[in-house]
Amino acid sequence: MRENIDLKDRIQNLDHVILQLQSETETIGDYIILYQQQREQLQKRYQEKDDYIKQLTQDRFDLQKKLSELEILLVHGLNIPIPNSIKSQESHTEISSKQNETNSSEQLELQSEKN
Repeated sequence: MRENIDLKDRIQNLDHVILQLQSETETIGDYIILYQQQREQLQKRYQEKDDYIKQLTQDRFDLQKKLSELEILLVHGLNIPIPNSIKSQESHTEISSKQNETNSSEQLELQSEKN
C-alpha cells in the first residue's frame, strides 16, 4: 500500500517536471523565432544601407564625370588650353570608375558568402 502511494507521488512529481520542461521548451522556441525575425530585419537594414551607399557612390561618380565634361566644354568654348589639373582629373575619374566596379563586385561576393 505504501509502495502505491510512493509511486503515485513519484508520477505526480514527474508530471509536474514534464509540464515545466514543456513550458521551457516553448519559451526557447519563442526566443528562437524572435531572434530569427530580428536577424532578418537587421540583414534587410544592412542591405538597404549598402544599396544606398552604392547609389551615393554612383551619383558622386556621375557628378564628377559631368563636372569634368562641363569644364572641358567651357575650356573649349573659351579657346583656353586645357590645364593639367583637368586632364589629371579625367584620368583619376577613369581610375575611380574601375575601382568602384571592382569594389562593387567584391562586396557582392562577400555578401553572398555571408548568406
